[in-house]
Amino acid sequence: MQSTSGTVKDEDGNGIAGVTITYEGEVSGATETSANGTFTISGLIGPTTISANKEGWNFSEPITVDKASDVITFIGNKKLYPLTVSYRGFGTVTETVLVTAQGDYEYGTVVQLLAIPDESWYFSHWEGALSGKTNPTVITVKEETEVIAVFTGPASISGSVSVKHRFPRSITDNPTTSSMLPTVGSDAAATSIRRESDKIIISFYPDMTESEIVEILEQSGFETIGKLSIVNAYLVKPADDKPGLSLFSAQTIPGVRYAQPNNSFESLAVAYPNDTFFPSQWHYSLIRLPQAWTVTTGSDSVRVAVIDSGVKKDHPDLRDRLDFDYGYNFHAGNSDFDDDHGHGTHVAGIIGAVSNNGIGVAGIMWDVDLLPIKVADSTGTGNTWSMANGILYAAGLLDEEGMPSNPYPAAVINISMGYDGYDEFLHEIVDLVLSTTDTLIVAAAGNSSSFVAFPAAYDGVIAVGAVDYNYPNTPKRAPYSNWGSLDVVAPGGNMGVDSDGDNAADGVLSTGIGTKPNDYVYMQGTSMAAPHVSGVIGLMLSAGIPSSQVLDILHQTSMPIGSSDFYGHGLINAYWAVNAVDKMRIIVGTRSGDRVEVVAETSVDPQGGEFAFNHIPPGDYQVFAWVDVQPGSNTIEPGDYFAETEVISFEGDQSYTITGDVTEIDTVSQEIAASLDVAQE
Repeated sequence: MQSTSGTVKDEDGNGIAGVTITYEGEVSGATETSANGTFTISGLIGPTTISANKEGWNFSEPITVDKASDVITFIGNKKLYPLTVSYRGFGTVTETVLVTAQGDYEYGTVVQLLAIPDESWYFSHWEGALSGKTNPTVITVKEETEVIAVFTGPASISGSVSVKHRFPRSITDNPTTSSMLPTVGSDAAATSIRRESDKIIISFYPDMTESEIVEILEQSGFETIGKLSIVNAYLVKPADDKPGLSLFSAQTIPGVRYAQPNNSFESLAVAYPNDTFFPSQWHYSLIRLPQAWTVTTGSDSVRVAVIDSGVKKDHPDLRDRLDFDYGYNFHAGNSDFDDDHGHGTHVAGIIGAVSNNGIGVAGIMWDVDLLPIKVADSTGTGNTWSMANGILYAAGLLDEEGMPSNPYPAAVINISMGYDGYDEFLHEIVDLVLSTTDTLIVAAAGNSSSFVAFPAAYDGVIAVGAVDYNYPNTPKRAPYSNWGSLDVVAPGGNMGVDSDGDNAADGVLSTGIGTKPNDYVYMQGTSMAAPHVSGVIGLMLSAGIPSSQVLDILHQTSMPIGSSDFYGHGLINAYWAVNAVDKMRIIVGTRSGDRVEVVAETSVDPQGGEFAFNHIPPGDYQVFAWVDVQPGSNTIEPGDYFAETEVISFEGDQSYTITGDVTEIDTVSQEIAASLDVAQE
């Protein structure tokens, strides 16, 4: 029997631990070196071959012994492996050694690789010994290794989208419930109430202490979730073993001031006034007023002049909005602006009938300062001189001895009157007002189914044509409405004759001069369309939009429904107008719920258009087309126009085409139905 011992060292003389020492002979087996690299083998018989092995190491040749030996020495060195890193495309790759023993790229070396694309190039993925898109990434070198970093050029996207409006009303506007809604004031117009069925708010009298309240709640079977000491209120729910407790149970607890459900609030996209005849005012939903009223319902700081046949002074839906101090009659030369024809009263009611007062009709502006200016007699007829004086007076420019003066110029002048011929004198008056003041002039286009009448046809005057109801389809030009150089169109109605006689309900409902029930009447004409525009402009001014921007915003926010000859820029959209919607956002990114994370963004006209992206990094994204109507929220909300593609795996150097319609949404969910089509070229 014999024994032998030895040491395994590296090239620097340091012992190597964990080396397997194998012996083969009459007696065979294996052992392992200690922490300092030494080993001992006993019980050997005859010649025995001893060798050293460890993964990732090279050792000196095996040694054969046939008698006891004091020391056997093996010398080892780590195997070295090349790491070859190459790339396709344009970029570089850095190599950072994270963990190693001695020497470069020895067995087990951990290397971090960072792919750095050149300008206008993108890292795509790894190939070879690595895969995937993680960057930077790490690799452990255990053999000859090759890694390829793949760089690609950007993806490109182009396409076109268009807005598809819903008629006769917004998708969020439900007419089957509008007349049943409770009173909604201007300060609370944007909320609806739901209830958390298992949670109750209980308020106790102030003389009860917290310890008393906690004890009585526990005894009554309620678990406390939260408290507000300042009002002695507690948020509770039934304890797990008392699931049957109700609101009534909470109300019967001793010391309770009141108990109520834990109501939860959410944004709504519409607000309705409680005026009796509002459900019959179809023309308001057509131009998205219930949505606009969630933003603003007007302001008495906005002054709108109604140049017409006067306004009924004692009308219950108008008298509180009329300026009795400065209203004037230029036809008779006195301050009696009372309406003896009915036309002006109807126009004034569209602009600013007292709203949300439980009677009659609603006006577009729930709050407004109406300046009545009478220029026509009981037949509805006036003359150029009276009209000119009325326009100058409304704008605060009438400064003649013996004539009235108006110290509070109107922001908007509505003229629902006109004539077919050109009038040089009146043209000069209109130019003077438009060039020297901030006053806006809105005029009816005329009802002779011919070219736009004057003063609507003068440059700078906002010319308004009329559309009908055409339920349930897209409204169309009212057959009487003049055409040509129109700015926009608005509801004018079409009370055509049907099998039952006059179809009055397809006219515009507003205030009249008769006694009940004739103090509310239907009329039709571009005379009714113009005050819709004047009222919406008043809302825009109330929302803080400068008068200098009003016309451009009206143009860009109106809903195109046909040829510009007949419809101008389209049907006015009050909701978009008061929010000054100026673009449709085209976004490449990802969505989670009602939030969109942007990778790249451009914009087109709010009604849609063509777009292009030339530098999209490879990756998995969606393309979104989004009219964010209230952009301050930066969240997808009911009333927004939105569409999206499915998730697209964008590959470098590839081109994609996106097309589709953007439609209004009434709910926000993880999956929005409106989708855009995508094609890869």
